[in-house]
Amino acid sequence: MFTIAGVLSLYSCDEVMDNRESIAMEYLKAEIASVSKGAFRLDSFSKTNGYDQNFMGQNFYVLEWQADVSVQKECWQQKHTEGFSVMTQLPSPKSYYENLCVHFPEGATIHYTGDCHFINTEKGWRVDNLRAKIRNVFFLGD
Repeated sequence: MFTIAGVLSLYSCDEVMDNRESIAMEYLKAEIASVSKGAFRLDSFSKTNGYDQNFMGQNFYVLEWQADVSVQKECWQQKHTEGFSVMTQLPSPKSYYENLCVHFPEGATIHYTGDCHFINTEKGWRVDNLRAKIRNVFFLGD
């Protein structure tokens, strides 16, 4: 039998989960805008999983996510790079760098997956680390 305190406790747990998801989304949105210097924009975000983890005595909550990011201006990213760091112009000689970089034309959509590590502080949950990996790129007309 549930008591009022038990029901409120369950409700509070759900609120915390929602809070971490919204914190992760806002953190990712800010990270994308800052690191890509406006070349990318977060279009959609969803949590895919979450779990508690302990690493060297530190407790974390790991939120796994997927997101779609749109390319706002043509850019290039060094191959095998994770994250959102891009170049809006290729350095010279262009023929050399074209082989080392992935080209993202304006209007493309990039599907990312990743995870966000949280630590619980006195003032609530805080993002400690974020990882992102490109899974697919969709170009206009795909």
